Amino acid sequence: MPVQDTATENAAQLGEPSNSQSPMRTTTAENTLQLTAYAKVDATRAWPEWRANLPVLVHVVAPQDMLDRIPIDVVAVLDVGYSHGALAPANRMCLLNRAMDFVIRKLNSQDRLAIIATPKIGEEETLMAMTSDGQRKAMSRVKALAASGDNKLVLKALTKAGAILDGRTEEEKKKEGFIILISDGEDSSICLETLNPMYPVHAFGFRDAHNAGQMHHIAKSTSGTYCVINDEHDQISEAYTACIVSIASVVAARTKIYISYTGREATTTFSDIKSGTLKSLIDNVDRKRGSINVGALQAGAARSFIVYMHGVEEKEHDELAKLLSVRVESYAGLRAEEREKAGEVVIARKGVDGSRKVAAEIVRIKAVEIVGGILDRYSRNGLTGAAADELWEKWIKLKSTEYGREASDACLTARLDAEMEEMVATMRQGSGLSYMVSWHTCQSLQHLPPQPEAKGKAKAPPSMPDASAWGVLDAPVIAGSCGRGKRKREHYTEMEMIERRMAYWSTVLCGLPPVHKGDCPGHAAMLSQEVSRKSILQAMYKDVFLAVAMNTSGSKSTECPCCLGAANKRHLD
Repeated sequence: MPVQDTATENAAQLGEPSNSQSPMRTTTAENTLQLTAYAKVDATRAWPEWRANLPVLVHVVAPQDMLDRIPIDVVAVLDVGYSHGALAPANRMCLLNRAMDFVIRKLNSQDRLAIIATPKIGEEETLMAMTSDGQRKAMSRVKALAASGDNKLVLKALTKAGAILDGRTEEEKKKEGFIILISDGEDSSICLETLNPMYPVHAFGFRDAHNAGQMHHIAKSTSGTYCVINDEHDQISEAYTACIVSIASVVAARTKIYISYTGREATTTFSDIKSGTLKSLIDNVDRKRGSINVGALQAGAARSFIVYMHGVEEKEHDELAKLLSVRVESYAGLRAEEREKAGEVVIARKGVDGSRKVAAEIVRIKAVEIVGGILDRYSRNGLTGAAADELWEKWIKLKSTEYGREASDACLTARLDAEMEEMVATMRQGSGLSYMVSWHTCQSLQHLPPQPEAKGKAKAPPSMPDASAWGVLDAPVIAGSCGRGKRKREHYTEMEMIERRMAYWSTVLCGLPPVHKGDCPGHAAMLSQEVSRKSILQAMYKDVFLAVAMNTSGSKSTECPCCLGAANKRHLD
């Protein structure tokens, strides 16, 4: 057997075609991906810790034309098991029906859907074409579901979903595969297992009735997103509809970007690629080539990445447009045909538009890293005031850097600034976890749906969408407000008071030790747990009722709801 040379082996590792392979079809039509790289040659002094690194912003934009949409295969995992929490909405199954109705209506005859309901997982689940007849059958299947059982088998259902997508033929695998999960995230075994990262899982939980940490783990492990499925009015949230629209508007699949340096300077290499949770690779031979697995792109979507170059000499700055090359490969069209296109390299210096874009993306990436670090440190024990203070201090420091000032002067971080302020405020209210994890998963993947403009509302800066577009729905919106998350914080509103009390009692209820089947519990033990559960529920209802009554009568309590709830709980003991 002939021995491959090092260059061929390295090309295979990066996923590049070797010289022996036939060239792929190249297209230059306007409805293809647009790729641009901005090399910020004056950035080596902007940030002390990156003194020797020159940032290159790689920016890819998908076409707006939906006529070339790629067919998709979707597996919906629906957790209809009873929740151990008490805060699941009473119309939970109705919400699930409406959520799935939206999915089914967004799919066409070229798409396929499989439905897995847990805890009763059958063997007959298969992908079904969403023709008119297929849509009717799928909706009938959903409407026939009923809440039953308390065994949480979400991990088993996700494994089954992956097996369905894996079992497709090679021709069928040209379709992009997605998994949708609607659950309360109470299957604790998920966090102990390694999930299949082959297919993104877009996880949705019911407002105030799901484990945000576990749902975040599922989304993060599979390069998916997480958000709340119902808003404060128990309607399907904008975040959910935006995600489904995004899934059903893919115009480029298996997108991959390649970047290479062709100069002769031995000391010039790629040192790092900032790509969030998307996979990236720098070759391990001379570190002069790299790649980024972008994955699926929906119509009009944009993705940005920062590639750092080490050891670039000043004499090479003006030549980088020739020494750097970028190209993008993807599959597009109804038949998912392979396409390739070369990108443009632009030299950027402070004061020009390209330089500001580089600065804004560096700030965004650093903000995502800051939020991720706080989640890692605080999410298990609760987001405290200390976490909020740390986030705000780090954000203020980030804005004061040279990159932060340059991006801010160009109004490219205005929305990011507003989102950080909103995040800190919800954390100090004790209800910021869902906000943070939803924001973090979407930002890590840059799944930022376009923000619809309200009538009479000034157009917001183009860098970031409104936070509510991601379903940041932890704290309720005051009646009569604009409904876009800008809440008055001078007074403690009635709805916020109710929400915090409900969150506290949910924690108390979830603290009951579970009675496992394997322990062979006796009737007395099960009866005792049921009595405790009913007592806690009664105390919760009393606490909420009294809080509303006191607020309505004009009494202003100085105690926080957690303290009041704890006082009521002591009456049980």
